[in-house]
Amino acid sequence: MGKNIFITASLATLFYATFVWAEPSVGEKAFLDQVIKSAINDLVEDNAMFAEPKPAEHFQELQAIQNPRVPMVLCSDSRVQTNNFSQNGAENDIFIARNIGN
Repeated sequence: MGKNIFITASLATLFYATFVWAEPSVGEKAFLDQVIKSAINDLVEDNAMFAEPKPAEHFQELQAIQNPRVPMVLCSDSRVQTNNFSQNGAENDIFIARNIGN
């Protein structure tokens, strides 16, 4: 879980850095701090829900080979919900590469 927290913190730092250049006011900074803390908490909770119900053996099976049914190249737009492409919910079913400006 330490690696996931590091990645989450890195993303939050990058997100926060985009606002630092604009020199937000004290009120804006407090608001941004709250937004960032909320986003980090949501990501950590979502990761815990994803990782918790599956035993370690589940992930070992997926490490051995990639055998997706189909590859897809999609736009990196966050509004495109990739979990809707596989109705059976199987992991390792679709290989998805997201590209900016696709």
